[in-house]
Amino acid sequence: MTCRSFVLLMAMFVSNSMVCPMRLWAKQKDQWIFRNWQSREGIPENSVQAIAQTDDGFLWVGTSGGLARFDGESFETFDHGNTAAFKESNVPCLLVTRNKSLWVCTDGGRLIRWHQGRFERYSSPQGLDDSFIRALFEDADGTLWVGTASGLFRWKGEKAGSFTREPLLGDSAIHAIGQDRTGHLMLGGSALYSLSEGRLNTETFSGLGGDVNVKAILSASDGSLWVGSIAGLWRRRPGEQRFVLITGVRGPVNALFETHDGTIAIGTSGDGIYLFRKNRLDHIDGADSAQRSAVLAIFQDRDGSIWAGTQAGLSEMSQSPVEIVHLPGPSNLDFGTVHLDTDDTLWVASRRLFRVRDGTATVFSLPELHGAYVLNVIQDQARTLWLGTNGSGVFHVTPQGVRHYPVANGLANSFVRIMTEGRDGSIWIGTELVSVI
Repeated sequence: MTCRSFVLLMAMFVSNSMVCPMRLWAKQKDQWIFRNWQSREGIPENSVQAIAQTDDGFLWVGTSGGLARFDGESFETFDHGNTAAFKESNVPCLLVTRNKSLWVCTDGGRLIRWHQGRFERYSSPQGLDDSFIRALFEDADGTLWVGTASGLFRWKGEKAGSFTREPLLGDSAIHAIGQDRTGHLMLGGSALYSLSEGRLNTETFSGLGGDVNVKAILSASDGSLWVGSIAGLWRRRPGEQRFVLITGVRGPVNALFETHDGTIAIGTSGDGIYLFRKNRLDHIDGADSAQRSAVLAIFQDRDGSIWAGTQAGLSEMSQSPVEIVHLPGPSNLDFGTVHLDTDDTLWVASRRLFRVRDGTATVFSLPELHGAYVLNVIQDQARTLWLGTNGSGVFHVTPQGVRHYPVANGLANSFVRIMTEGRDGSIWIGTELVSVI
């Protein structure tokens, strides 16, 4: 915490605490706290491309330099240098399936599965004759689909232990896979295709000509289908035939994820993260986080934290119990106190006296103070205010008027640093040290 702001916690409501206010923080659910990890914290490489969580609670992170397992404190790396199954260390995608397997894409090293504590590699002998894996998806029937640089493959199942190529796609590169509410498999590459019952169709986008270059596909719980592309973010609602552009999202969209409460999290190249909820689009301001870089992956863990994989590292977004309430007028760097009175009004002493109600701060002006520098405020049992100042002594604000107690009235020093009320109603005042010569 710096002297440019202070955090107001519930414990501070019952006591006077010296702080360094320019902004007052109070409770609010829509603020975010960012925590970031980079290679110096143990990630194999800063470019984080995929995130998943296995049934045992571990978070798995796919990077350009290997796969990392994260326990919340440290990272364990698996790559071609320490794990035989890895022929290449670049991991562009991850998927946890219903049977608790973790499937790991590699760029040039085929497909790897982590199951029952061991890694297994799948390549040409198992029917997967493309080593550049781009996308993974498990459909509603439990079928695993694999998108590669040269087509689409389907996992035939545990018993067969092999893959078959989908011939309708030919050698088209597949970068994203999803499924719409009718059961059609959605395939993203230079265009968006739907595959159903042996038929392949090309989807259309309103007002867009040429290649769409799909990067992400998401089927939301409300039945809508979302597509992220280099042209932006597109949505098709249930019953609609075409995809419509969602305005307000700047830059290409690389990643999509639906959170537990139905919010659509959107990762972009160069403009961070957006959240779409209840037909409202919000931009996440993470000026001090790695998510300012190109966002390559988004994931929400079981505890509700949102994780962003970026070109600059791994970023955790958790909702904060605080929000900023700005104090009006020019700011200052001096300290002050806060006090909650019996009417649930919050008083803030920071050079001037402020009153905060319903999250809004206003200046509480008293002509009798003659511009005194207010640093302390309390309400006594009689529900009157006592104000301590920096050089002007103490002021007592009552319904009958304001009474001033300077040094001439017996105050040891006019620079008041703390005040409190005793159980008998007496007011105790702490001042600066008195020098005796």
